Amino acid sequence: MSDGFTFSVLGRSITLLNNWIEPRLAVAYFAWMVVAFIGLMQVAAGRWQRPTWRWLPERWAVPVGALLWGGALLAFFLTNRRWVRAPGPATAETAILLAAAYVVALVLTRLLAWGGTRVR
Repeated sequence: MSDGFTFSVLGRSITLLNNWIEPRLAVAYFAWMVVAFIGLMQVAAGRWQRPTWRWLPERWAVPVGALLWGGALLAFFLTNRRWVRAPGPATAETAILLAAAYVVALVLTRLLAWGGTRVR
């Protein structure tokens, strides 16, 4: 069992992710959830015609977004198979990771749509 990540802020020691059996699992969870949220945002943008969120062509947004979402979930569970049945994080840690992944995915989606990197 790992002790998590410890760092110092203004002289105080702070430990994050200390309830995770393996901190690398938390990083993998965060990364795959960012990809899954980006996929879900593309599905929503394609389904409800939101061009400010869509960086794929309209007809590709739903299938590619669904593929990103499903692929991210599948990839997370396939690459972390031995940890799936291990005791997980506390509820607050999971909520923080999910919220942070959503914010990162939202910013990336908006930047991609705003930057004009649409696939033609």
